[in-house]
Amino acid sequence: DYKSPGDPVTDADREANALLVDRLGARFPDAALVGEESVEAARGDRARADLAIFVDPLDGTRDFVDRTGEFAVMIGIAERGVAALGVVLEPASGRGFAAAPGTPAFGFRRTSPRDRTPIRVRERARPDGGRMLLSRTRARPETIALAERLGMETTRTGSAGVKGARVATGEADAYVHLGTAGYLWDVAAVDAIVHGAGGRFTDQQGEPFDYRRPSYEND
Repeated sequence: DYKSPGDPVTDADREANALLVDRLGARFPDAALVGEESVEAARGDRARADLAIFVDPLDGTRDFVDRTGEFAVMIGIAERGVAALGVVLEPASGRGFAAAPGTPAFGFRRTSPRDRTPIRVRERARPDGGRMLLSRTRARPETIALAERLGMETTRTGSAGVKGARVATGEADAYVHLGTAGYLWDVAAVDAIVHGAGGRFTDQQGEPFDYRRPSYEND
C-alpha cells in the first residue's frame, strides 16, 4: 500500500512493527513507545517520559520492495530527549550494529550476536577525497553540489540506517541529506551509534536532535 505518494508500506512493515512494539512494551512499560506504523494514541507522551523508544520496523521500504538489500530494522532509545542507545540490523546482509551508554559502538552478525567487533568512524583532516553517502531515491541537487564543492566522492545508498552504519564503521565519511529528512524513528538509532563510534550527528544548523520536540518530522 501507500501511506502517501511515493511512500510505500508493506505487510512486513506492519507485522515487524507489531512484534517489536509488543515485546518492547512488555519489557519497558513506562517508556513512550513510538512505532512508525503505530497509531498516534499508542505512542505515549515523549515530552514527559524519561525514556522514549523509537521503532522503525523496516527502514528503506522502497529498497525492500525493489530487493536492493539496503534496508534495516532500527530501534533507538532516547533518555530525557537525548539519543542514548541504538540498534541497526540489516536483514539481507546479516550485519548488525549497536551502541549504548558506557559501551563503545560495535558490530555483530545476526547469527552470532554475542561476537562483537568495535567500530569507529574514519578520521580525516579534510573532506576532499572522502566519501559522502546520498539517498538512493531522494538525493537533492543541492546535496550533490555540496559534495562537489567539498571534493568528496558520492555513493547513492538506500536506508538511513544502512548509511549511518557505513559512516559509523568508517566505510564512508559522511551522510548528508538537505531539506526534510524523514522522522525521528529514522534517526534515533543512527544518532546513538554514530556518536558511540566517535562521530557527529546533527541537524543542518549543527545542533543535536531533541527527541522530545513536538514534531516527529525532521524538517
